[in-house]
Amino acid sequence: EKGANFVSSSYIAPEMRELNEAFREAGLVSINEVGLDPGIDHLMAHDLVARYRASKAYDVENVLSFTSYCGGVPKIPNPFKYKFSWAPVGVLKALRSPSRSLKNFSELRVARPDWGFVLEEGGIIEGDPTLPRWIIDPLDGTTNFIHGMPQYAVSIALAKAGIVEQAVIFDPNRNELFTASKGAGAFLNERRIRVSKRNKLQDSLIGTGFPYRMFDLIDTYLAIFKELAQKTAGQRRPGAASLDLAYVACGRYDGFWEFGLSPWDMAAGALLISEAGGLVSDLRGDANYLETGNLIAGTPKVFAPLLKLVQDKLPDSIRG
Repeated sequence: EKGANFVSSSYIAPEMRELNEAFREAGLVSINEVGLDPGIDHLMAHDLVARYRASKAYDVENVLSFTSYCGGVPKIPNPFKYKFSWAPVGVLKALRSPSRSLKNFSELRVARPDWGFVLEEGGIIEGDPTLPRWIIDPLDGTTNFIHGMPQYAVSIALAKAGIVEQAVIFDPNRNELFTASKGAGAFLNERRIRVSKRNKLQDSLIGTGFPYRMFDLIDTYLAIFKELAQKTAGQRRPGAASLDLAYVACGRYDGFWEFGLSPWDMAAGALLISEAGGLVSDLRGDANYLETGNLIAGTPKVFAPLLKLVQDKLPDSIRG
């Protein structure tokens, strides 16, 4: 009635579907169910309004109305209204509750019901071992997300007979989509990517992740970190392993090392690096990193000296 466009990330209701034609006739837009995650939807909504304010179409006379029913009260106050918020602990509980569809009081599984799943938030669904298996982390970098640090991602890989064949890593903060198919190369937003041309460890920027579960290895980590600090151009620890690996694949990092990772942390990123011309291994130099959780990666010239430096500092208990 007031000539307003309408955008909602909520599930579309029959009442909104009925209004769609009226919006069209009035030359207005009605968009429903634009996202998948309430936190990401919330960020998208703020970004949408910011883009409008910066566009030539912005009119100070227009009324901007935005109501958040979830997603958290902002650190910096703004004129938008917040009905109620999810505390970080509530977001975590939601993420850690496996999603299920119900029909006629029973679980509904229709699309490829025999495929397996390895899920950070949902555990393992074995499936038929002869069929593909999904390896998924819906939010890699959870601690960053909770603290408002824009370094987190969605990581998805598809493996057949234990071999990862497809990979997707999405960074919603930078709108960067990393993809790879085995034998077909790696891409960033449809642009082919390659690892960097660095050929000396001393000139390399190395990514890593410090222990958050294996504190018995903290002295080993510090010893490796100390030596690399003296023999590289620097090290970075942003807190989302999937993005660290994607950064090796596109040449932002020249190498990466970490212990105690889970399959969903590295499956997609490892394929990206391989398809971008890099090398990936466990601490023995073998390809068992998904089983051991220990991973070394780098450009063809940086990989070998990085692996040797790490190996020389390792106790026998974690070699492999």
